[in-house]
Amino acid sequence: MTLMCKVLEVNSSNYYSFQKRKANKTEDSEHDDIINWIQDIAKFSGYTYGERRIKAALDALSFPMSRLVLENLFSVNSVPLINPNGITIYTQA
Repeated sequence: MTLMCKVLEVNSSNYYSFQKRKANKTEDSEHDDIINWIQDIAKFSGYTYGERRIKAALDALSFPMSRLVLENLFSVNSVPLINPNGITIYTQA
C-alpha cells in the first residue's frame, strides 16, 4: 500500500482516513429505507410535521440520527419542511 501511495503521490494517512470514512457511511439500501420513511411520515402527517417531529418518529422506528443529518436528507430529497413558526419551506434539490 505504501508503494501505491508513493506512486500516486498520496499521503498514506489520507488513504487510510478515506477508507475509514467509506466504512462508516450507511449502505445505500439503508439510506433508501430512511428516505422512504421520511417521505411516508411527511405524507401521513399531511406535511405538517417539521424536522423535530419526524426525527422523533424516526427514533421510534430505530433510525436514530442527528437533526443536521435529517435536514440534509430533507434538502437532498425535496421534502417540504414546516418551521416552528408555521411557514412551509420547500427545499431545493
